[in-house]
Amino acid sequence: MIKLFNLSERDVIYAETKKVHSLIIYDIVKTKRRNQLCTILEGFGIRVQKSCFEVLLEPSSFSSLQNKIREFYIEGEMDNIIVYPLINSNIQRFNSETITFDEDIIFL
Repeated sequence: MIKLFNLSERDVIYAETKKVHSLIIYDIVKTKRRNQLCTILEGFGIRVQKSCFEVLLEPSSFSSLQNKIREFYIEGEMDNIIVYPLINSNIQRFNSETITFDEDIIFL
């Protein structure tokens, strides 16, 4: 739940519905765990490279994804998972694929 102070009602509505755009990269040593993480991430975003997913989510869905990653992560497994927030206006793509997100659809 997001707590917002000193904002107009209109600004609160905007802040609560602003989508979170992030890039998630990972290096998971064990194949079974890597496949488990891929299954989690496929439910929230799209794979852009072998160990990289891009997500565009409502704040509550992004929070759910963060919780799932926290639950998945085990320090002793030597896993490396990084979530980078993106600023849409600064993204440049140099590839032959068009990336599209299905708005408001999340597969769990």
